[in-house]
Amino acid sequence: EYPSHDVIGDARVKRNMPEVATGIIVDQGIGSFRARYTVDQKSVEEWFERQWALHGGTSRTQRLPNATLSEPDREYHNEDFSVLGVSIPANAVVYEGPRQPNGRGFSLYYDQANSTAYQFMGYW
Repeated sequence: EYPSHDVIGDARVKRNMPEVATGIIVDQGIGSFRARYTVDQKSVEEWFERQWALHGGTSRTQRLPNATLSEPDREYHNEDFSVLGVSIPANAVVYEGPRQPNGRGFSLYYDQANSTAYQFMGYW
């Protein structure tokens, strides 16, 4: 657990999360992490725009409009977050980041009502 972004020690986690995140819980695996943290919506959207500006030109996926998850998709993705003891709320909006040819990329599920982000990030 990290109270704020600036105390995260692993650069792979730190550089792949909004800088203003607080109350951060991270589970790091080989080549990926999943996290839950508190962040305001404006900061999520600004960070998301920066990710597409930085990495969109080499993305193997096209940018999709933000949407909510279907219940079967939410149940599937909740398996990723069960290790953190949390689940993605039904009202969460999906922000799909650019995916690189090597699989690097992220999915962020944002619960505006609680200013909470649930993020899965793969990297190599």
